[in-house]
Amino acid sequence: QTHVHTMSKKSNNIHVMCRFRPQNDIEQTKDHSIIYKALQKNGALIEHPDKSHHPHPMTFYFDRIFGSNTAQLDVFKEAALPLIDNLFEGYNATIFAYGQTGAGKTYTMMGEHIKAELHPKVGIIPRVVREIWSRIVNADSHYEFVLKVSFLEIYNEEIYDLLSDATHQQKKKKK
Repeated sequence: QTHVHTMSKKSNNIHVMCRFRPQNDIEQTKDHSIIYKALQKNGALIEHPDKSHHPHPMTFYFDRIFGSNTAQLDVFKEAALPLIDNLFEGYNATIFAYGQTGAGKTYTMMGEHIKAELHPKVGIIPRVVREIWSRIVNADSHYEFVLKVSFLEIYNEEIYDLLSDATHQQKKKKK
């Protein structure tokens, strides 16, 4: 008997998700305003704080929006866990974090600098690594795994391989 694993249409498409990170301590202390309002059907209304140059709010729609109160674990479960399932079915997976400086990419992907693996503020990358290794360690012994990982940064139109020593040397030279 042959058993075929198939991915559902939902799990093999590109999904565009938006994460509004929580305000940091400085933003809370200085009483910065929240510039987005969640709308129905995964919409977000963005109101620029500089009304003289941006008088009208803009509306954007995504496949999924995570509000600022969304737990890191919930973001991981919805954005990353399905990709890990696909990896173990033999598919490639990519999470592309994009946004301006201070938008929350590092917070979402890495979390706060916490040593405890299961802390609620741990980001996607440590959770993904833990989940993948857990599945490999607990797999039947007749399985063989080949794992290839890329960790890239695009900054000022330059691509850096963050897992390469050469990248660190290159960045030091530019300073």
